[in-house]
Amino acid sequence: MKIAYFLFILCILISLSCIVYNVLFSTDLIIILYKSTGFSSLFFLNLSLICALISSKKIKVNFNISRAFVRIFGIYSFVFIFFHFLIYFVLSKNLSFVKFFNDISSKGLEFSGFVAFVMMFLMFLSSFKYFKILQKIQKLGYICLLVSSFHIILANEKIEILEALILILSLFYLYKRYKNLKIFKYNVKNDDF
Repeated sequence: MKIAYFLFILCILISLSCIVYNVLFSTDLIIILYKSTGFSSLFFLNLSLICALISSKKIKVNFNISRAFVRIFGIYSFVFIFFHFLIYFVLSKNLSFVKFFNDISSKGLEFSGFVAFVMMFLMFLSSFKYFKILQKIQKLGYICLLVSSFHIILANEKIEILEALILILSLFYLYKRYKNLKIFKYNVKNDDF
């Protein structure tokens, strides 16, 4: 667990160093805050999902990963995505719900970010015993990563190496998690023809 706390503090320090860099070299603070909180959230979501795949034996490794890591990394991911959303709502939309809902309904970037935020919020709630009824929602994490990768691609307006890697990684997680899904498999009997 010490490594989980260390990674959380490290991401906070990286975000703070980005702010200091912004003050010293006068770059755009909002963009730096967006990127540092967004990528920190994505980092912890990836850690949570890879730990979930390892603990459920979907990926074979020589060491054991506790389910507690899945939970703590998921909570960290929500903390950073909450700050990402708060920065967007306060600094970009000036606390205006009208602007917020107009942008969500008309722009793909905002819509994909909001869908990912809602998924993360539901997964965050399901991490606690009081909301145990939402336990099945945690499987949305893989879809949330895919939506988040589209959000990043829309934010940059082009696919570069980092965006392509994130998209490939999210598709790999989806494949590893759902490759044995029986919904799409069916048996055809000879009597049906």
